[in-house]
Amino acid sequence: MKSIFTPNYKHDNALLNTKHICQTLVNDNKQVHQILDNINFTLYENEIVAILGKSGAGKSTFLRTISGLLPPSSGHAYYRNKLINKPIKQIAMVFQNIALLPWLTVLENVQFGLDAQGIPKSHSKPKALEALRLVGLAGYEHAYTKELSGGMRQRVGFARAFVVEPEILFMDEPFSSLDIYTANLLRKDIIELWQDKAINTRSMLMVTHSVKEAVDMANRIIIFDHDPGRIAFEMVIDDQHPRDLKSIALQEKMSFISHEILETAN
Repeated sequence: MKSIFTPNYKHDNALLNTKHICQTLVNDNKQVHQILDNINFTLYENEIVAILGKSGAGKSTFLRTISGLLPPSSGHAYYRNKLINKPIKQIAMVFQNIALLPWLTVLENVQFGLDAQGIPKSHSKPKALEALRLVGLAGYEHAYTKELSGGMRQRVGFARAFVVEPEILFMDEPFSSLDIYTANLLRKDIIELWQDKAINTRSMLMVTHSVKEAVDMANRIIIFDHDPGRIAFEMVIDDQHPRDLKSIALQEKMSFISHEILETAN
């Protein structure tokens, strides 16, 4: 694995780490295909990490494996040195296509996870209302999801994740279905919430196809090789937020990362 621009980045305590994660899947023709190969990775407190790579590199599979949604074929994932063998409440996930329940209101969608934990509505409702306020949806609690724009629906998804107060937030291409303006605004709001410690989330791990998005948000960028997926390259972005993506330094880094992605695709 190549690494660049790392010396000035100070690691805090590890929240999550993986040891020799491998993942094989069986296709419809009963053929075994190795998706992930021997991935060793650590997510530290107070960082946002972005994973880039060509389609089919196993990025989303990696998120699902280390979140406990998909058991690894071999290897292990740990949250604060405790084995992850099922979904845990300290990790929440936001997907590209938010699976909101159309027969429930915005408030009820956000409360859904708390209700599943058996939390009384007298407690879950105020928490859900606060989560909606944080993502800029105060006043929309009684609306139904079909009445919302795509960006607003994605904000409901973030509110649903934040309301359970996870220490780690996984994001699987959460901005890719949004227009550029909406995606930029939502990214800015999420970073501000994280920086201001308005949410309990300590660190984030994000899958994206956008180099610009990764450089805008992440403190560390990882590029996956493919067939099978493995960590090929790592770069630290230590610029302060908000970042000027038009600056020469960040333009050079984006160009360099794009080149590395092309190299892994060959």
